[in-house]
Amino acid sequence: MDDAVAAQYEAYPYPARDARDEARRLVVGSPSFLAEIDHGVFGARRDPALPLPARVEAARRLVRTLPATHWLARNRLITDHLDGGDAGLVDLLLRGRDRPYTVPAFRSLLAAVGLVPTVLVEPVRYDPLTWLTDPRLRERAAALPKAEREALAEAPSGTMATHIAYLRRAAEPWTPPDPEDATRIPVLRDLDGPAFAASLSLGQRIALDLDGVRAQIASPPLGPAILARIDGRASLGAVLEPVAAKAGAERAWRDWRALSAGLNAANKLLLAAPPGG
Repeated sequence: MDDAVAAQYEAYPYPARDARDEARRLVVGSPSFLAEIDHGVFGARRDPALPLPARVEAARRLVRTLPATHWLARNRLITDHLDGGDAGLVDLLLRGRDRPYTVPAFRSLLAAVGLVPTVLVEPVRYDPLTWLTDPRLRERAAALPKAEREALAEAPSGTMATHIAYLRRAAEPWTPPDPEDATRIPVLRDLDGPAFAASLSLGQRIALDLDGVRAQIASPPLGPAILARIDGRASLGAVLEPVAAKAGAERAWRDWRALSAGLNAANKLLLAAPPGG
């Protein structure tokens, strides 16, 4: 962490919190006294740039007078500078070191240190078919390699403020979870299986809010029956067994594949290992 970043978060802790809570721990002395640092480290040659509080006040005045056509005034989804206090404004507009990364630039940064993403969260955001409606464009996009599809999805989405990824070392082998493995445990994120199942009617599509953009996931006919049995403890085999007993194994597994693909892309359905691996 360089000086500018350290200064920002010391002056404006983010997420915002009451600076008075730090009174018991922040004690000025040696070697933290600023004049000592200027003297002993910088040899009295540190350029005293405009103090951050003054920049915050200037940014506040600027934000209040932005024309209605400015992107910050038009984007109702970016509100840190409005409802996040001074810390929110600083984190959004006055970061000591900040750089936007496109998907290709992000992948290049990771590759430079021998890393690759196993998943970008949420995967549905990085699928161009989420954003494209023209049939010819969708056909062309579907044929692209994965990294190129992710890069393409970023352009029309307009919703990606950050990239969140799980990483692995490029030199180490990695196998994604197998949705056909009956010993794995389905886990719902931020959803109660039975309650969610009860809210779905036959043929209803599952709606997602992607930061102001609505996307939909198909809910297969047996989706509610499957969801009702997912509790984060039962194995996939145990979840599907009673469904298959009524509807047949082929239908149960077919609808599981469709449900899993859609909800996993939305980061709402994940797989875990059973006890003992």
